[in-house]
Amino acid sequence: MIIIMKPNASDEAIEKVKHLIESKGLQAHLSKGDEVTIVGVVGDKTRLHDSNIEISEGVDKIVNVTESYKLVNKKFHPEDSVIEITKDVKIGGGNFQVI
Repeated sequence: MIIIMKPNASDEAIEKVKHLIESKGLQAHLSKGDEVTIVGVVGDKTRLHDSNIEISEGVDKIVNVTESYKLVNKKFHPEDSVIEITKDVKIGGGNFQVI
């Protein structure tokens, strides 16, 4: 996830956002440009769900850069899910069943 700060965000506002990220056990990487500052967040972004970081002073918008639902996403788990009902009956992975 990246947090894009407003062009007029103060250094104090940027530090508050950085501190909030680090207080949740995540890493914050600052990238300061001529117009805006971008704060990169490294780690489990679900730790930030209750922080309301999007309404923090100086925050323009938040952009997710990774896929949601990694545990069930085909990009991260390409194998078919197979559920074994009995030894002879399986659902998924090319096993066709009518229920």
